[in-house]
Amino acid sequence: MESALYKEMYAVEDHHWWFRARRKIVCHTLTRLVPPSIGSKPRLLDLGCGCGANLAAFARHFDAWGMDFSPPAAAFAQRRAGSRVCLGALPNELPFRADSFDVVVMTDVLEHLDDDRSAVASAMTLLRDGGIFLATVPAGQWLFAPRDVAHHHRRRYARRSLRALFDGLPGRIELLSYYHCALFAPAAVVRVWSRLRGKAAITDLRVPTQPINRVLEAAFGVERHLLSWMRLPIGLSLICAVRKIAVGRVPASLARRRMVRPARLLQPAPLTIAR
Repeated sequence: MESALYKEMYAVEDHHWWFRARRKIVCHTLTRLVPPSIGSKPRLLDLGCGCGANLAAFARHFDAWGMDFSPPAAAFAQRRAGSRVCLGALPNELPFRADSFDVVVMTDVLEHLDDDRSAVASAMTLLRDGGIFLATVPAGQWLFAPRDVAHHHRRRYARRSLRALFDGLPGRIELLSYYHCALFAPAAVVRVWSRLRGKAAITDLRVPTQPINRVLEAAFGVERHLLSWMRLPIGLSLICAVRKIAVGRVPASLARRRMVRPARLLQPAPLTIAR
């Protein structure tokens, strides 16, 4: 992702309707699928944590940790979560031991990776048996537009292509559904028109006026309740939750993954946010 976008994300992701509603959907899904542990919170890893806004929400119910491959993103995240954020890269440079987390989350990360299949396989090794892997991704390759280019997306997904990432892995799919369907029609029109015109990429990260922001957050966020009992047939995004099952030893190719020490992050310069 372009470096300038991290600064924009850090400034708006606590307030922007899209980020807030996605957090509600992810957190609601996790609390439904992950039973509370006795005496301590379940251990969660946010892979590709970006600027770290999700970590604060996860910390309410989980012992939350974060990792990102981008030094600017990880530095912003460290402002929110301190030493619980480190540098690392999928699939081969993870500063964590196998079987050490109850939950691994990747929110809109897989579409940035050249080898998404290997990244998923590596992330699954971090889970204890019975743990949950949860991912969200943009949906519909036909919706690929200049905004995807600006965010360095390699692809968008269909249900079939997302499901295929888990073929042969020790997991059982608990949830696989489209979401963000309330605004599907107008957003699809805008994206297709943008692609046809070859319009310059835009970031779409401005926070709307408060009334509009609240309405959009409510319209999007209500889908967390729908996903508890139905699978949505269309949407701008996909969500997938997979429970790891015990099937014996980890494949040798994954067991040889190189462990790296968490990188020490330099404290970034103070960020001035226009109000």
